[in-house]
Amino acid sequence: MLALIAVGLLAVICMGIAVAAPGGAVPGTFRYELMQTCLQVIGIAVLGACVSLAVFRLQQYHLEQSKRIWRDRDLEIDRRTRLDDRIHAFLQETIDAYHGVKRIRRELESLSTRGHGDGSDYTRLMLRLSDRQLDFESLMWRSRELEPRVADIDPRLAAGSESSLQMCYKLVESYLNDLVDDYQKNREPAKVREFIKTAPFKAGVSTPVRTVIEGLERVLLTAGSPPEWTDDQAAPRADPAQVEQPRGPVHSKEAGPSSRISSMSRLA
Repeated sequence: MLALIAVGLLAVICMGIAVAAPGGAVPGTFRYELMQTCLQVIGIAVLGACVSLAVFRLQQYHLEQSKRIWRDRDLEIDRRTRLDDRIHAFLQETIDAYHGVKRIRRELESLSTRGHGDGSDYTRLMLRLSDRQLDFESLMWRSRELEPRVADIDPRLAAGSESSLQMCYKLVESYLNDLVDDYQKNREPAKVREFIKTAPFKAGVSTPVRTVIEGLERVLLTAGSPPEWTDDQAAPRADPAQVEQPRGPVHSKEAGPSSRISSMSRLA
């Protein structure tokens, strides 16, 4: 573009000299041909400068679009990474609470099978079960914020559905709460004997917990979709020195869901 400007200025100077020289511009003379050539050069220089400016503006536009797309992609990756970390935390808390309930159930089953153990043994275990009930209650309340975000990825987890996080946590929390309340009121292990049976335990605890784990696993295994290039953005390639490079696919800092949830296959 600078070269075009220099050529244009030179043509203007030559044109000025030709105009300032004495005598008229007679066709066929050197002066006439010089003026005609200078006018052509000036026109080409102006047109070339306009084209160069338009191309420069277009390149700047595509560069800004590239920066915006990569910035949006990085924001999406960061958002998805934070969501995955939150889901991992929920999965771990859910599994820990479930294993706590299952350990208590096995101890209660052992007491019932051996036929010995006084009321203090049952009371101690029911107090521990009450703690696990509070864990599921905490998960139920805190899942209200997480539920809409995972439902955007997997609609089967939407609020109000049988697979929703709140519904599943509420089933477990209500089941354990009824069990603890009944024991506190009656001090009878009859409800406890019902708890150690397989069918009631599956319906009240194992099945809802399995539903939560399977749903959150599906969300973790569903990769986020980065912003796509449109037709007018696919051609340009931004300067790597000016555009922040993407950080690659989403990977959580923690272990993957398959390694974190290896105990899922042991759910009763």
